[in-house]
Amino acid sequence: MPAYTTFSDPIPLCLLPCPDLRAAATLTSRALEQAGPGHMRSLRGAKVLVKPNLLTATPLACTSPEVTAAVCSWLLDQGARVTVLDSPGFGRAESVARAIGLADLLRPLGFDTVVHADDCALDPAQLDAALARDLTGDRVFGIMTVRQLADFYLPERLAAARARVAAGQRVLVYGVGATLVCGGDVLVYADITRWELQLRFRRGADNWRTAQHGLPKLSKYKRGYFAEWRWGDKVKKDCLPRLDVYLDTTTEGSP
Repeated sequence: MPAYTTFSDPIPLCLLPCPDLRAAATLTSRALEQAGPGHMRSLRGAKVLVKPNLLTATPLACTSPEVTAAVCSWLLDQGARVTVLDSPGFGRAESVARAIGLADLLRPLGFDTVVHADDCALDPAQLDAALARDLTGDRVFGIMTVRQLADFYLPERLAAARARVAAGQRVLVYGVGATLVCGGDVLVYADITRWELQLRFRRGADNWRTAQHGLPKLSKYKRGYFAEWRWGDKVKKDCLPRLDVYLDTTTEGSP
C-alpha cells in the first residue's frame, strides 16, 4: 500500500473574485491577510520558497508577475526570508522573469543595505606588499602560505561594515570575505574551478585585489597557487557544512 501524508491542521484557504487582473496584486495581499497570520505560525525568520510558473514568455504561460510580487512583498513584511525559484522546461527562469516583467517588480523589494566585503580588505598595493614574502622573487617557486583570508582584512573596516549590517533591515553582504562581516541568515557560496580561473587569467583577468595589472599568466598562477587558493580552500571548508545555496560560476555569465 502506498504511504500518504496527511496534515493534522487544516490549510487555510481564501477565495476572492477578481474581475480585473489589474486588481490582482491588491486582492492577493487581502487574501493572504485573511488566510494568514491568525491561522499559521509566525513567519519571522522563516525561509520561504515562492515557486511561480515561469514556463515561457507567452500569454497565460506564467503565473501573473503582479501576483508573485504581491506574495513576496507580503511575506517580506511578515519577516520571512524569500527566494523566488522555478525550473522551466525551456530556457532559463531568469530570462523568462525579465521578459514578463517579474524581475522589475521584484527589484524594489530588494535590499536596503548592501555591503561589499572586499572593501574591508587591505588596499590593493598594501595587499601586494603583504604577499611579497610568500611569493618570493623566484619566477616559479614560492612559500605555501599558512596565513588566512582574515589576516588581510582591517578590523576597523570590518567593524564599520558590521555596524551597517546591524542597522539594516534587508541586508546583502557579498564578495570575498563576506562571512568575515557576518554569518547571515542565508549563505550563498559562489564557487569556481581552478582550471577556469587559469583560463580567465589567460584571457586577461587579474588576481584578486591587486594593483599589478597585465602580469604574465605564470605570475597570476603563482599568486593563486601559493596564496589565494589556499585561503579560499579554508573558507570553503568552513562554509560547505552550513551553506544554503551552492552557486557554480564556472560558466562565465551563466551561473
